[in-house]
Amino acid sequence: MSHAITIKLPDSLMTTGGYPLPFLARVAVQFAVIVTKWDMNYRTRKQLARLDEHMLRDIGIERDAACTEARRPFWH
Repeated sequence: MSHAITIKLPDSLMTTGGYPLPFLARVAVQFAVIVTKWDMNYRTRKQLARLDEHMLRDIGIERDAACTEARRPFWH
């Protein structure tokens, strides 16, 4: 079960007044987005591991698949 999340930054986030952000500012924004995605992966996988059988059935995931996904590292 792999549902890759693609994050497209709005152009307005990478510019100020119509000009591109300085290099270090762009790197800082991209780093913040990556760390936020990792945090979301960590939290959602931890919650997935805690779901009971009834909840897993509701979302259509079997226990084995949930456990496999929950064990994946946060950066994947």
